[in-house]
Amino acid sequence: MKSIVVKNRIVTLLAGLFLLAGLLLFPAQLILAAPAEDASENIAVCYKDGLYRGVGYGISSKVILEVLVEDGKIAQITEVSQTETPAFWERALAMFERIIDSQSLDVDVVTGATLSSEAIREAVGDALKQAEMTADEQAAYHFEGMITALPELEGLTLEDASAVEAARSAYSALTEAQRQLVPDAAMEKLAALEEKLAALSQPEEPQENPTPTVPESDVQVPEERHEASDQQQSVKDAAAVDTKTSQNVKTGIPEMGNIGAALVLCGGAIILSVGWLQNRPRRN
Repeated sequence: MKSIVVKNRIVTLLAGLFLLAGLLLFPAQLILAAPAEDASENIAVCYKDGLYRGVGYGISSKVILEVLVEDGKIAQITEVSQTETPAFWERALAMFERIIDSQSLDVDVVTGATLSSEAIREAVGDALKQAEMTADEQAAYHFEGMITALPELEGLTLEDASAVEAARSAYSALTEAQRQLVPDAAMEKLAALEEKLAALSQPEEPQENPTPTVPESDVQVPEERHEASDQQQSVKDAAAVDTKTSQNVKTGIPEMGNIGAALVLCGGAIILSVGWLQNRPRRN
């Protein structure tokens, strides 16, 4: 009967351990299996500088606008042609300022000129589609921005080393097609900064100032001084031997104590094991 109880306890203990391991591993598996966030969703759309023409459709006409992009941003919106109702169109012109201020097409339409406002938004969107950069162009554009943010060669210090290293790492991460789009001037600036950093990192060599040596033959030491030095050296050697001996004795004491403690533990474990074997229930 006792053997059955012992077996049941062992099975219960093992089941609890498996359950605990499952509870610990299952949340980790959920975290690892979770889909990674798409990095492309966090990358803002970049626009190439230039003048682009777009078309939208209003309540009664085709609206043609020109959008000027400077430094990758919407700088100006100009009317080319339209035949909308003048009263509605005058109100809808407020869309120009709203789009430029927000740098986005996600703006509210003008109340009382909804269709004309939507025509303006459609025309600007059509123009911006032509200005959008490809994925390779965006990668090269962002890298060029990193180089532009770096200091010029004259103002470079060792504190800028991490920024220069980050720029080099970013370039290494570009594909071959993206590297072809990087301007030569950007790469020339990066190479010049790296060369100067290498020069700044080199320690300055100390100036050698050799001291004149005196030949031993020119130095005369009295014999009494030699004898005193020999006696002092003998005393130092004897003291060093005594110190080393005392240190060996001191370090040996804790080592012997550790060995004794280990022997006591082992002995106690053996006694407990023997006692359990003698008292465990036996089968008939």
